[in-house]
Amino acid sequence: MVATVSSGTTSAAIGVHFELGATPSVGMALPVKVAIVPHRKFKFVRAIFTAQEGIDVADGRRYEMLRDVEAEQILQHQVMIQPSRDGLYLISVGLETDGDEGNITRSYSIPIIVQANAAPAAPAAPAASDEQPAAPSG
Repeated sequence: MVATVSSGTTSAAIGVHFELGATPSVGMALPVKVAIVPHRKFKFVRAIFTAQEGIDVADGRRYEMLRDVEAEQILQHQVMIQPSRDGLYLISVGLETDGDEGNITRSYSIPIIVQANAAPAAPAAPAASDEQPAAPSG
């Protein structure tokens, strides 16, 4: 898994990591595995996943509130994305926690590079044969 890009030093308190199921392609749904790793105890953790135009969070938009989260407890989630065009996009993660510092919302970004679908390959030409054509009879 790869760490998300966080704003400031937010990953010192809680980290977000992700793994893509395949190379993102236009028109192809793609699962994104997410691991939320708190580095301290929290009263609760919850998250919302949003995307820019050109890519949609088709499923898993919310990680519902989990209470009494222990430090280093790995919280697993899956987001299904649906790219509609090629380019570089960010899935934004708004992660809300309540702990010793109070209620804090932290921001993380998951970079996604979507490739255009490749054109179908042209059919292969018939292989050349070493055989000579038969002489016409007659």
